[in-house]
Amino acid sequence: MNEKIDLYNRDAMYDKALANFEKGYWNYTGFIHTNKKNYKIKISTKNKSLISEFLRDCRLGKTTIKGKPNKALSKPRCHKYLSHLIRFNNYFKKDFSTITIKDTEQLILDLQNNIFFTKQNGKPLTEQTKVAYKISLIKFMKWLYNTDVPPAIVNWFDLRAKDKSMYIPSYKEIDKGTRIKPHCLILLIW
Repeated sequence: MNEKIDLYNRDAMYDKALANFEKGYWNYTGFIHTNKKNYKIKISTKNKSLISEFLRDCRLGKTTIKGKPNKALSKPRCHKYLSHLIRFNNYFKKDFSTITIKDTEQLILDLQNNIFFTKQNGKPLTEQTKVAYKISLIKFMKWLYNTDVPPAIVNWFDLRAKDKSMYIPSYKEIDKGTRIKPHCLILLIW
């Protein structure tokens, strides 16, 4: 009776995204009930097979550190990795096995400068999202090179995210009713 309830139907979203990926299409919104069109992915057969094998191993728990118990990753986590790896494929435009340190250095510079990697609305990614991209690439490269420690091309990544300060309204603002948003009210209730 300890089952989690999947309110957003993320398992089905992953299944549909994986099926579309296998056909060579990708919907960048990631939502299953969207009317947005699927885009044709320019991906080499080698990268496509690597991504498919990586996701299969993630679901089986074969991507964990040796000596620790296997932990199969959830479908939503695999969906996140799939999304990130497709964006990396579009960024590098070459086989993952031929990526060099210079390529990853340029990737980090572009992440920091919000080049290529932005949200769909054009706004820059948050620091936490940038760290998530780095973690995805590290995990994939560890799997690709079959090692417990990150390979040299990714072992230098800084995985610290800057703290994000939260706006808390003053009592005067609350009394006046200015600048109150629902998340501020939730903060006050909590």
